[in-house]
Amino acid sequence: MWGRGVATEAAIASLDWIYSKPDISRVYAVTDNGNKASRSVLEKVGMKHEKDVDLYDSVAKGEGLLPFYALQRKAYLLKRSIINSKSVSGKR
Repeated sequence: MWGRGVATEAAIASLDWIYSKPDISRVYAVTDNGNKASRSVLEKVGMKHEKDVDLYDSVAKGEGLLPFYALQRKAYLLKRSIINSKSVSGKR
């Protein structure tokens, strides 16, 4: 089941719904440092790694700093419009 793009599609659907709400301008995400698959999904949907954070005492628990990602509404909607225009014109 892994590696079929299911998580990416779910993330896109979630972001589409989230950004359908006009009062939301930014989305944040945090994942485990060693979870490369999750980091890849976040990056595929346009999220940018901003910094590493000590969340939920991750450092004290021996997990280290956790990667913190963010995505601005404008950047996401622009990326979605470019992808949609390519798929309509058959250039995907």
